[in-house]
Amino acid sequence: MRQKSSLKTEKTDAQTQTALLSEFEKPTSEAWQQAAIASLKGASFEKKLVSKTPEHISIQPIYTAADIRDLGHQKNRPGTMPYVRGASQDRDPDHPWRICQDAIGATPKEIRATLAHDVHWGQTAIRLVFDWAVQRRVDPDAAPKDSAREGVSIASLAELQTALGSVDLTTYPIYLDAGAAFMAAGALFFAHLRASGVPFTSVAGCIESDPLGVLSRRGQLPVSLAQAYDEMAGLTCFAIDNAPDLKTIAVRGHPYSDAGGSAVQELAAVIATAAEYLREMTRRGLNIDDLSQKIHFAFSIGGDFFMEVAKLRAARMLFTTLISAFGGSTEAQQLTIYARTSAWTKTRCDPHVNMLRSTAETFSAAVGGADVICTGPFDELIQAPTEFSRRIARNVQIILQEESHVGHVVDPAGGSYYVEHQTDAIAAQAWTLFQEIEGEGGMRAALANGFVQRAIAATATARAQAIESRASAIVGTNIYPDTNAPLVEVEAIELEQAGQMDSDGTMPHPVGDANRPPHVAPLLDRLAQSSPTTSAKTVVLAIDAANSGATIGHISQALATGMASTEQPISPLCIHRAAETYERLRMATYRFAQKTGKQPAVFLANMGPIPKHKARADFSTGFFEVGGFDVIGNDGFATPALAADAAAASGAAIAVICATDDAYPDLVPPFVKRLRATNNKMKIVLAGYPKGQIDAHKAAGVDAFIHMKSNNYKVLAECLEEIGVTL
Repeated sequence: MRQKSSLKTEKTDAQTQTALLSEFEKPTSEAWQQAAIASLKGASFEKKLVSKTPEHISIQPIYTAADIRDLGHQKNRPGTMPYVRGASQDRDPDHPWRICQDAIGATPKEIRATLAHDVHWGQTAIRLVFDWAVQRRVDPDAAPKDSAREGVSIASLAELQTALGSVDLTTYPIYLDAGAAFMAAGALFFAHLRASGVPFTSVAGCIESDPLGVLSRRGQLPVSLAQAYDEMAGLTCFAIDNAPDLKTIAVRGHPYSDAGGSAVQELAAVIATAAEYLREMTRRGLNIDDLSQKIHFAFSIGGDFFMEVAKLRAARMLFTTLISAFGGSTEAQQLTIYARTSAWTKTRCDPHVNMLRSTAETFSAAVGGADVICTGPFDELIQAPTEFSRRIARNVQIILQEESHVGHVVDPAGGSYYVEHQTDAIAAQAWTLFQEIEGEGGMRAALANGFVQRAIAATATARAQAIESRASAIVGTNIYPDTNAPLVEVEAIELEQAGQMDSDGTMPHPVGDANRPPHVAPLLDRLAQSSPTTSAKTVVLAIDAANSGATIGHISQALATGMASTEQPISPLCIHRAAETYERLRMATYRFAQKTGKQPAVFLANMGPIPKHKARADFSTGFFEVGGFDVIGNDGFATPALAADAAAASGAAIAVICATDDAYPDLVPPFVKRLRATNNKMKIVLAGYPKGQIDAHKAAGVDAFIHMKSNNYKVLAECLEEIGVTL
């Protein structure tokens, strides 16, 4: 009886709701837009409610089903073509993605200790970055200044065994970044597996060969591209036959993102790079189906949450299109994605805010369906990341998995009108840009003639202008600065300080030509004779040489025998971070304060009652504090004379007049006249830009105006220059 009553009640409620809804007109997007336009009272709908992204995509204030009605991909289920919603129909709720971290340490022993600790506390994938010497195919003992620079100093099998000896490589995928020395590093890695008794078939991850990525970032390769492609082909052939789960080709978007490029530009560059690698590898005899499964895509994840989610979904769509164009099978069109929190968005000022940025970026990667995610420690810009910062970075991902249960849902953003529309828009624009790159002759040619660099530089310039005018916010840097936070000067670390010299002062790499074991020479000669037509057999010879004591430098030199020593240089991308200009301002004022004992000061000449000046006083305070200025505030002055006398007595170099537009004509002339009589050197700034009054205020002696449309950075830089602070 109770069940029948309940059903009857539910039916009655539904009928009542239907009856009520029928009394109202069904809303439409057109009706909403007309109401919105009416509420704007003549203001432009496009300017007020439609925003533009660096990708030149218009973000509408509202999306409806009509916006995705014609998008074919949104009707597909996860695990089906074109894999926008992921390559699988389900997701392991316990391990929906791999939690990766860069192995931190300058020496193999430090790496070993860090890995043992971090793996124990939740890391499930490892990325090992070799130092700058190795990345240039040189042993660290031959380039001591580059030893442990930008990575760990490892050149021999013994050192790699020391670094990785505590890790079960059958459980934890590993990503090796050795720059241009990927073949030699791969040989060391396989030699380590052989010596450890680990089957090649049981390891996963990627030996990252990405010569175009190196070229775009550095401007030059230590070998020719032809040689690099030969080595890529040989390493890939060997892995296809011996290590099916280990990828060997990395296509990284990081250089393009780190140069200030948009999501569309990063995606287009990645697809263009992949196309070039596919062409070069198929020319060397590799099968497209085998080849596609050896490609590892890596993206930077920026701060625009929905844009980054859409970017990863669009990447899978475009990879499907690309592999299909090369004749690959349906299975070959499935893409795996490695995502790392952006370097471009991070700051040295108020670095703890980087925790929050990385959390949002990690969430984007998780929702976008990344297979491996690396969350950068918040302090990596100012020091070697600490145990605490690495723990926080790991726990961001662990919380998303264990507490937020993000991994319990496949493609959680799927079906969102906004995200689906953005996915299609990004994919369409990226494909168009990819075709333009192809029209330049491919990615190598587009880098050589500067097409890619110019496109990204234009975007970076526009983004910089938005940041400098504070239309684009960097919390803690160009808005809401923590004026009490200490600044850290990042100085070059000497080799002795980095632990790169033994106690007797010698380098820990006595592995140059004069010190190599005699039995290594014949193996290296055989390796040299196998070049330049690198094949899987060449990899076997390189592994044998590594097992016998050959170093990365020895192996790389043998592989390049008879080949061009370097690739023709190009103009590299301008790698930078969004906050760098403001950080220079803050560091300049910090050094000024260290030298003089006080910060450059700004006096607020607030006039009239608080309600009349507070808005502009608050604006002016924020305007100057982001540059490291000490802003001297007050509750206002009854007369211009009192304000001028207080300004002159303050010791500040700048006075900012704060009042209302209608009061300025009566307040500005007497204030300026009085102040000039007592302090003729003080810079006088007016808060606001009252139309019709500008010429009169300039004639009265106002030096500058600050307002919402001001280029905040340029104004602050000019102020510092005028008072003798060197940037």
